[in-house]
Amino acid sequence: MKVAIFTDTFVPQTNGVVSSIRNLAKGLVNKNIDVVIFAPGKTTHMEYIDGAKVYFFKARPLRFLPDYMVVWPEQISFRFSVLLEMEKPDIFHVQTPFTVSFAGSYYSWRFKKPLVGTFHTLLEDYAAYFTKGNFQSLMKKTIGKSGWPYFRTFFNRCSATIAPLHEMAKLLKEKRFRNIVVIPNGIDFSRVNNKKRFDIRRLNHIPKNAKIILHLGRISFEKKIDILLKSFKEMDRKDVYLLVVGSGPSLKNYEKLAKKLKLKNIRFTGYVDDKYIASYYNSADVFATPSDTEICPMVVLEAFAAGKPVVGPDHMGTKDLIIDNYNGFKFKRGDQNDLTGKLLLLLNNKRLAKQLGKHAKKYSEKYSIEKTTARVIELYKKVKYRPYRLKDLLAFWPSIKFPPSHEFKNGGLISYLRSIKFQF
Repeated sequence: MKVAIFTDTFVPQTNGVVSSIRNLAKGLVNKNIDVVIFAPGKTTHMEYIDGAKVYFFKARPLRFLPDYMVVWPEQISFRFSVLLEMEKPDIFHVQTPFTVSFAGSYYSWRFKKPLVGTFHTLLEDYAAYFTKGNFQSLMKKTIGKSGWPYFRTFFNRCSATIAPLHEMAKLLKEKRFRNIVVIPNGIDFSRVNNKKRFDIRRLNHIPKNAKIILHLGRISFEKKIDILLKSFKEMDRKDVYLLVVGSGPSLKNYEKLAKKLKLKNIRFTGYVDDKYIASYYNSADVFATPSDTEICPMVVLEAFAAGKPVVGPDHMGTKDLIIDNYNGFKFKRGDQNDLTGKLLLLLNNKRLAKQLGKHAKKYSEKYSIEKTTARVIELYKKVKYRPYRLKDLLAFWPSIKFPPSHEFKNGGLISYLRSIKFQF
């Protein structure tokens, strides 16, 4: 079996989508399955990453989001056809609904091969990237929600669409997506089990006996780190430190907010190399994430794998993963007071935190690359080529309620048009 993966985001970018694609590729290669990846890059070239052959196509950065690259059609049209005829993949797997993956969808139809999709990102929550994080509510209600008809059309073309967790699958079904299959993203335990350890406390000037709350990941507006900072302010504990690990477009804004709140026991590390990640996880007493946009938060699973209890919102991915009083606690979405209470509950009860950490480590085992990849392979074996159908194309349009036939009399066309109701 040979699998072609199509994605509009890949290395050197670091985000959850890239991590899940790389983990899937590793798992497939370990099962002796050939993997070919098509992705954007600074130049058009080929190289091997994680045992997979990666074809990069010259892309241009977006003006409003320079970290992300877009491959334009002229880079795709001829090259994709030639490469796919040469590689002859058995399965086409699209990871994003943009230009590279759109080409993957088209060529799966052209070569009559099964098409599988993975829905990684609740894109309406990221619409404010167009305005650099400003007017978040307005952008979500306008640009964000208006994208659903396109996403529905794109993924309903697939023989199966993978939703990483049940909360996302439930939402997709409500949005009239078809053929949804729940398969979690696999995690790479080596990131948190690195035997080489570094003294994170000394590196960040944190006393040996102090307790550490860890937040790790991309620093951007949708992560809602401001809720965590305000919660930490409420805590007002001299023996507790907050470590915010990672980089991103909103790092400076959160640093300014921390100064405004006069937070002393806080450390913003900026970008951290992978070799240090295990040491950060293992140095923490509790992991905290206020983000309510994550479909399958990899950092939560990594914290579990490191044996750390997690506090996160009762929404989307964290709602699926966190089991109250077993591997952590859920707090009411957006409620900084509830977040403070749940964090203090763990920080003040070392025995409870240790017990929940043991449960978390055991719980993480079912999300190993080996187990999740096995489920993906089973799906690959079941799916069949699915030709384009008229109702797939009509999925782009809102559902229409037709009027009674008698209303077509006496100027019925106008009456009909007035009766159409749009439902996104």
